[in-house]
Amino acid sequence: MFFLKDKPSTLDKFCKTSWKCLYYTYGFTYGTIILWDKPWLWDVKSCWYGYPHYVVGLVKQVDLTERQIERWWRLRRAQDRPSTLDKFCETSWKCLYYTYSFTFGTIIFWDKPWLWDVKSCWYGYPHHSIDNGIWWYFSVSMAFYFSLTVTHFFETKRKDFWQMFAHHIITLTLMSMVWFSNFHRYGALVTVIHDCADIFLECAKSLKYAKYHKMYDCVFVVFLVTWVATRLVFYPRIVYSSIFELPGFIEMFPFIYVAHILQVALLCLHVFWSNIIFQAACSYVSAGKVVDDPRSSSGEASDSPINAENEIRQSSLH
Repeated sequence: MFFLKDKPSTLDKFCKTSWKCLYYTYGFTYGTIILWDKPWLWDVKSCWYGYPHYVVGLVKQVDLTERQIERWWRLRRAQDRPSTLDKFCETSWKCLYYTYSFTFGTIIFWDKPWLWDVKSCWYGYPHHSIDNGIWWYFSVSMAFYFSLTVTHFFETKRKDFWQMFAHHIITLTLMSMVWFSNFHRYGALVTVIHDCADIFLECAKSLKYAKYHKMYDCVFVVFLVTWVATRLVFYPRIVYSSIFELPGFIEMFPFIYVAHILQVALLCLHVFWSNIIFQAACSYVSAGKVVDDPRSSSGEASDSPINAENEIRQSSLH
């Protein structure tokens, strides 16, 4: 066929990939040789040592002052960070989702005895039917946490970045395990309890970004009480029932022990975040207002375009 003449042959593909392999080998070898004795090849912090001298060199090349170059760098770095509006939109839609999820779960599970008594989750296992409400609740919840896991690396990076990522992975794994093993009563109960506190957390963050400080303080107090009740009281009770009471109802199998490990890991994350929340609560008592989110990275607040420009102006006065 005439149109196959333009198709590259196997030899053409081999030659193309071979020269790429040779180039990358050369680049890696040459770069390693000339940079081997450089300290910043082994320690990224060394890249910033002697920083002002780089600015002096750029002054001669671009015909700008040191302050102008520093200001441009700060503003350029700030552009890569999400704005307050981006953060507000992110927390607002999460608040709407958690409100929907908790409301929907409460409505469809209100008449279920296992919503009020943990032991009822184990009665009659494994003959637990799945109605449309539970099916939709699990489907939407798993889709939401899957989306959080995928987009986690594109959101604002905080100090608990890896802890939150581990939380998403553990949550997805647990929800998948309880679904396939027909422990959906237990999974639904845990999910509803978790959604309750998240509503007030995202609502408080949205109010903070919107600068409604008084409302933010009030919602934070409600969140603190809800967090302690659901994450440090009710959830440990469910974990206790799963570990110590469940063996009295069914014959244990390896899957359950894996689930126990994940439950305890999730509880440890709750304790970790509780420590952060209590720090914010102590600052509320001492300062009379809630300070910035202690999970925020050290440069998150100072790297906004306005703050960056103000810092450069203040430094130019000295």
